[in-house]
Order: sequence, then structure tokens, then C-alpha cells
Amino acid sequence: MSRVNCLWLAFLAFLPCVHLQPLANEVSLELVDWECRQVVGLFNWNKLREIVVEYADFESPLAMTEFTEAALVLQDPEARRTAFQECPIGAIFLASLNLGICLHRVMEEVTECEDVADFLMASMFRREIPLAVILTSSWPVRSPQKMVFLYERGSHNLSTFWHSLQHSPSLNCEDDEFFAGFLKDLNWAIGQGESLVGKLSKWLFAPKVQELEMDQLRQSNWEPPCRLGWIAIMILKASIGWHTEPRTFFTYAESLRPYLMLLSPWHFLGSSWFLSMLLPHVCQFHRTAFHLDFDQTELMAETHPSLASMLLGSPAMRQSAQAVLSHARPYVVRGEQRLLVYASYVWGEDYVRWLPAYVSRFHELGMHNLIMFCGDETAYEMCRRVEGSACVFLETKTGLHRYTIPLALMNMGVDAFVIDFDIYAFKNLTEKLIVELESYQETPEFLVGGSFGDACICNAFAYYRSTLAVRDFTRTLLAWLYQYPFPHGVTQKALSAFLGEEPMQKTTGSEPWVVKEEILVKQLPPVPRLKWSLLEPGVEFSSSRKLATSGWAGRQEDIVVYHFFHGGWLASESAVDANEPWDEFDIFYNLTCEDTVEACAARREARIRRLLEKSRLGDRRPPTNISCETLEVIDFTVTPSDEKGMDFTVTANSPSSENL
Repeated sequence: MSRVNCLWLAFLAFLPCVHLQPLANEVSLELVDWECRQVVGLFNWNKLREIVVEYADFESPLAMTEFTEAALVLQDPEARRTAFQECPIGAIFLASLNLGICLHRVMEEVTECEDVADFLMASMFRREIPLAVILTSSWPVRSPQKMVFLYERGSHNLSTFWHSLQHSPSLNCEDDEFFAGFLKDLNWAIGQGESLVGKLSKWLFAPKVQELEMDQLRQSNWEPPCRLGWIAIMILKASIGWHTEPRTFFTYAESLRPYLMLLSPWHFLGSSWFLSMLLPHVCQFHRTAFHLDFDQTELMAETHPSLASMLLGSPAMRQSAQAVLSHARPYVVRGEQRLLVYASYVWGEDYVRWLPAYVSRFHELGMHNLIMFCGDETAYEMCRRVEGSACVFLETKTGLHRYTIPLALMNMGVDAFVIDFDIYAFKNLTEKLIVELESYQETPEFLVGGSFGDACICNAFAYYRSTLAVRDFTRTLLAWLYQYPFPHGVTQKALSAFLGEEPMQKTTGSEPWVVKEEILVKQLPPVPRLKWSLLEPGVEFSSSRKLATSGWAGRQEDIVVYHFFHGGWLASESAVDANEPWDEFDIFYNLTCEDTVEACAARREARIRRLLEKSRLGDRRPPTNISCETLEVIDFTVTPSDEKGMDFTVTANSPSSENL
């Protein structure tokens, strides 16, 4: 996709939308159990979901029987209402399956299926459930909605109803040359397994579409010239926004809502526009999890490290409290003594093997208050083998742990310095932190890393002072992210949007900090105003030059902690030669050597110096007010996965980052 198209998407996101209410100006601090892990009513919803996830291909007769029996319960209107109250997304899944069973049984008399069809559409589009939550849930909602047999009935003229629906000149907008051409290419791309964005970009970014978007945003009672075609276009453009610019996704998602609310279930499931197949792929990749290990009250209420919290809380909170009680260390800022812990999160075999050296490095520098939060059993067992370590096991792998961890720690009355695993500490961070906090006229409550080449934050390092304002700020941020489950990278965008553009300035000896906030929605929920600022991004808290806006400047001796951006997703964006055999974890944390101690130390130091020099960009970080960059679009493809065409998969060249 061209840079112009990306800029157009970003520009569109800032336009006013007269006929829609502002999104996200309210956010509930209740972390809804969307996955229904602890809900028992009409069903044991968690057990049912686990079976559904395991047999989502519907190939197991046993699974089909259990699904069918559960789905048929929803034939009763009262049972449908109860199911939705108990487990909304589970009810949507069962209603989809129930509708599929009904439509598979009847050929023409679809009126027999209208009740459950209306319930399904109302549950998905007319209730206060964010679209992203439905589409990223572990409940495989999209599977039973891919009723390919409906398209086959129409295309082979097996059913008068579906044939007339799919060949309707008015629904297919045959008198509109633009939409007729778009429909032809859409059907061809899906049938051939072609890249939808690549194949359809000439339609999605055509001047006519841009004109129609402007009309829609400016006019309160605007009607599209081709309603179903316009819905298909917005679905595809929402999917682009999901993977590139969240602000754009929100604009399209909210523009879609009025159309989806009024959409006929038959147009959604069986028209020639393939809407039920396009919609699930809006939010296909990098979903966050709706399970956060810590309980609701442990995150959203004030708690303290005590025997009760250790014995009665969740396993994650009990272990966290034990780690705090045994490893938190005092530090003094302007005469006030407080408790401080460092926290990092890791999982995956590519990273876990470096965990002992990572922990040992902190201890070597005198920081024995590091708590390792482990995202798998291997990491947890490896951590426990390190002498003097503090280890917490977390069952869920989610980018939201970037905020659940400091929030849980702050709720126990300690300050938290959260730091990524792909870093290397050169100096004692506590000593530098005290200097930083005392370099402002008022003590900051929150400090965060920054980008070298633009005026943006980088949350690879973040210090949280346990104050009521910071705790409430983090709670609101976490609740908002939980409600809008974006990819891992959006957690940083959201933090930037919530913080705004007013960092505290040091009293002397520093260039003014300039920060550009990243924008997600028209209106964010109200949050406390924090006293916050940056951790010096030029050299002291610096990053490897693997992005166009990263790097460092100055003397290597001044680096306090170095973020080396480990991850395969950077390969196509790296400013460093991708063919260089540099493994930063190996260079920083591989302590094995068969030579003398002195020779090994000299060799390792030389390797580190050469690695650092590759990312050096002069003697000082130049002042910058450049706004944060927009990522290029990620393409996706909807393709049949078998000869019957009963299941569809998505493929993409998409960045991925496994660890915080």
C-alpha cells in the first residue's frame, strides 16, 4: 500500500462524525469475564468453551452432538435471554450454531429460523458489546457463521430464496458500475484465495470511496448508494485500520455500527457480498486475552501485602505478595522512604534460556529486588533455579500484563519499575532513578522511556510510583484496553494517548521534553492528570537502531540500560543489516567461555562495544517534535481451506512480538 493511502486513513480518522456518538468517553472499571471462565448456569460455560475451541472444525461427531444439544436449548426465547445474561459471547456462538442447524434443515421456509436469526443479530450488533471483543474472543464465533452451503444453494439454484437473494440486481447494485465492478473482484478474490487488500485496493482507495467517506462523515442522514457494498468496503477498511492505525479502526467500526444494527440476517449470512465471512477477519491477529490471572478486586481495588492476600487471593496475587514481602527494597527520595521492586515478564524457549543470566545481571549490579513474572512453566522452573530469585507464574500470555503487573504491585503499596526482557542493564537503576526523581521541582509519579528519533514514548521502561492517581490512571487504562482488545503494540499507543503531551520539565541541565500523543479515539475516558516525564532516551535509557526512529547518541559509558529490540517482527524494518549474525541475547548474556577469565571478559566487552557502536547516531540526541509514525498496512487473505469450502483461513505477513 502506498504512503498516500496510509496518510489518507490517518487523515480520515480525524474528521468529525456528526451523526455518531463519541466512542469510549465512558469505560467501566469492571473487567467482564467475556470468556465465561467462572460462569455456571444453563451450562458450565467454561467447559463448553474448552470443548468448542478444541473441536472448532466441527469434524468430531461427539463434539457435534454436544454442540447440537447445547445449541437446541436456545430454541426457547427465555433460554436465549438467560444464556445472553450469563455468557453473551457463548450465547452468540450457540445462537449461530442453532441458526446453522435450522437453515441446514430448511431450504425455502427461512421464516422458521427468524426468531433465532433476529436474536443473533441483536446480540452481536444492538447490544453494548464492542465489536472487537466479539471478534477476538476465544469462542470461535466465526466458525458456525460461515454457512457456505447458503452460497452453494444460491449459486447452483438449489433454493429459490437464496438464488433470488444472491442474484438480486438491486442488492448487487448492478446499475452502479463502481460497486458492480467491486463485487465482481470481491467474489473472484475470495474464490481464488487472492489477497483481499491487494486485489481490492484500487476499489478501497478509489477517489469515489474517499468522496463517499467524506459525505458520510459530514451528513447526519447520509445513505450509501449501495448499502451492502458499502458495508463490505468499510469492513475491509476496518481490517486495515486494525493492523495499522487503531484510530482508523475505531472510525470505521463506529461508522459500521448503524448499518450492522439494521442489517437483515439473510443479507449478513447469504448475500453475494460475503459479509459474514469478511467481518470475522477484521480482528484476526494478535488479540489480547480476556483472562488476566489476577482477580477483578485485586486489580481494581486497594489491597496490601498481608497474610490474607497471600492465602486467599488468586495464585498470581499470592505469589506476587510473597515476592514483594521477601524482595521489595527501601529507597529514599527527598527524605521519604518507600519500597521499590523491578518487574519483568518472559515466556518462550527463545527467551527463557537467557533468564538465569538476566536475573544474575540485576543481582550483580546490586538490584536484588527484581521479580520475574513467568508466562510458562519452563520459565517459572528456570527462574526458581536461580539463587535469590523471586518468581511469579502467570497462566495467560497477554500484552495487558504490561499493566496488570504494575497495578497489582502498586495495590500492595510498592513502587514498580517495569522493564522489558530484551534489555541489558549497565548500571544500578535505583541510583539513577533517585537522581532522576530529584531532578524535578516536584517528584514525578510516572516516568517512561522515549523514542530517539521522534517525540514519542517507549514503554520498554516505565516507573510507577504507587499513588492514588497512578493507580486510578492504570486501572482506567487497563479497563479500556481490556474492553478494546488490540494487538500488543497498541498498549503503548493507548498509554501515550492517555498521558497526553504535557511531560514535566527538569529544573536545569536538560533539553525540554517534547512528546506527541498518539490518538486512538475521538474521546478517551477521564483519567487523573499525572505528574509524569521521560527517562532520558538519548543515551541513558536508549534503544538499538532497529527502527527508523531508534538509536542512541553520546558515550557508551553513559548508558544505564539498553533496549535491544529483540524480535523477528523487526527484520523488515531494521536499519541494521538483517544478514549480520548478531544475536543480542547471546552477546549480552552468554557467559560461557573456554579461555581465561580475563580473556573471556575482554572478548565479551569488545563484542558489546561493537554491537552498541552499530546503533550510535552522533554525540547527542537532536531535539525533535516529529509525531509518531504510522505503520504500513498488513495484507490478509480469505481462502477456502478444503475442497468443500466449509472453512476459511487467514494468512498475512504480519509483525509479531512474543514478549513484553
